[in-house]
Amino acid sequence: MGKDIITFELDGLQELLDKAERMYGNTDDASVAYLEGYGEAVLEGEIQLVRVDTAKTQKSLKISKVKTQRSVKTIWIGDVDRKRGAIPWYLEHGVMRGGKLVKYPFMRPAAYQRKADGMQRGLKRFEEVLKGVAN
Repeated sequence: MGKDIITFELDGLQELLDKAERMYGNTDDASVAYLEGYGEAVLEGEIQLVRVDTAKTQKSLKISKVKTQRSVKTIWIGDVDRKRGAIPWYLEHGVMRGGKLVKYPFMRPAAYQRKADGMQRGLKRFEEVLKGVAN
């Protein structure tokens, strides 16, 4: 039982980062702001889609801090602090009941459904940070 990882390659983002870095210098803050804006949209989708018998799972969902692994910035959206243990994982991937696999995915659907909104929010945050650097 490991983390469910969904990776998106955002077309044109690297070119945008390269251009911004040539114009403004270091864009680390802007790329962090982009990921945070993107993550907010996906988190809202997860909270809306998660099937719960109590609100504990919804309340446990949040966005991790941005981490850099092998020069790639990443975030984790879900039960970051593991307050609900494996419950979100079992909701997403299923559990055997009466010989049937029963699952209620909410993480992957939220990530795919909120991709466009996440990109818009991320770009808005990205622009705000760059405007602050330019001034």
